[in-house]
Order: sequence, then structure tokens, then C-alpha cells
Amino acid sequence: MSDAQTTLRIFSGLAVRAAFDDGLLDAFERSGIAVDVAWNPTTVIEAKIARGETADLIIATTGSIQKLVDKGVVDGDSCQPLVDACLGVAVAQGAPKPRIGSTVEFFSALKNARSVAWSLGGQSGIYLETLLAGQGLLDEVKARASTIPEGFTAEQIVKGDADLAIQQVSELMVVKGVDIVGPFPEELQTWTPFRIGIFTQSANKEAAEAFIAFLQGAEAQDSFLRNGVRLAA
Repeated sequence: MSDAQTTLRIFSGLAVRAAFDDGLLDAFERSGIAVDVAWNPTTVIEAKIARGETADLIIATTGSIQKLVDKGVVDGDSCQPLVDACLGVAVAQGAPKPRIGSTVEFFSALKNARSVAWSLGGQSGIYLETLLAGQGLLDEVKARASTIPEGFTAEQIVKGDADLAIQQVSELMVVKGVDIVGPFPEELQTWTPFRIGIFTQSANKEAAEAFIAFLQGAEAQDSFLRNGVRLAA
């Protein structure tokens, strides 16, 4: 099969969506290799794989990929660090931005919000609920929350269902019509590392290797930095 006929199927977390939509996929596809990305939170990707679904490449959290390597699903030798994503807060475009620079200010903003949006299936939502529970605020904030099973939480702001959205900054940046307030306070912040790897049973390993090499190049790395993630160390 020639490269012109090859389509790479990728299971990817949402953290790199903004960069991929910023011309990266178009640039790679000029090589003659098509790319088909299924976008889901890591927890959903894990469930799909458990049901027997597969692809050529996976972009997911480092911990998730390591579990797949241990099971023989992903080729450990192919895995490469890609980006690290941090958590942030968004509001409607032009809306006043609450102060979130300290722990006290952050939790005050959540308490005072009409409704906060987060993803039940995403690492960001799982972590946020842990933080809220630690402050004894989970029931209060969740009672007014606009939670979603998966997807982009900032869409709830655009719909008018929430006035704050919590997610990785790069995921918030995908949605038009919102402004980024900023990242979580340093003392609450957590950086999630993402890796890329090739499925053991991929029939397109040469093309998959070419895609990994492309993402390690200057064009891709510039796009990552523009779109809310930092390069993996």
C-alpha cells in the first residue's frame, strides 16, 4: 500500500486538539498520509480499547499508555513524550474575570459562580472534584454545576449554562467565544504528561513513525506552545 492510500487512525486525548486544529494535521497530510483522529478523554479511550477497539497511534496520559504497554497493546519502544498540559479556568468572552491567583480566591470564585462546568470523564474534572471534596465544597458546587460526560467544558459557557469552565488550558482554547482567566494557582496546579505510542498490531507502523517524527519537529512544537501546552521535558 502506498503512502497516498494510507490513513492513520489515532486515538487522542483532547489536550492537543487546539494544536492539531491549528494547521498541524493539514501540514502532515501534505506528505500523502491521511489522518483520522478520534478525540476522547483518556478514561474513554481506555474503555474503547477494553472493548477491543484499536488504532495505529495513541496520544494519552503517560500513566494510561504505560498500562497499555504492560498489557502488550502498545509498543513500548515506540513511545515518546509529547506535551504537558495544565489546568485553567475560562469565562465568556468579554465577561469579568474572577481572581483565581491564590487558593482562597480560586475556591471563592467557584463558590460564587452561578454554575461551573467540568467533565466527569476527564482528568481535569476528576481532579477538580477531589479538590472540592477536600475543601468540603463538592456538594455545594456540584449542585449548581454543568457537568458533561466528556468533551469541551467551555461549550457550556457558550450555551449559557455555565459562567466558569474548568479544563486543561489547551482544551479551553479550542472553544470560540470564551476568554481564558488563567491557570490554577500554583499550589493547586497539576501538570499532566502526555505521550504518543504505536499500537502493537498497527499495520501502518512506518507511517505512524513518520507522524511521531513530525510532531517532534519545529513546526509542531511551535504550534503546541501557541496552543496552551508545554513541550515534554
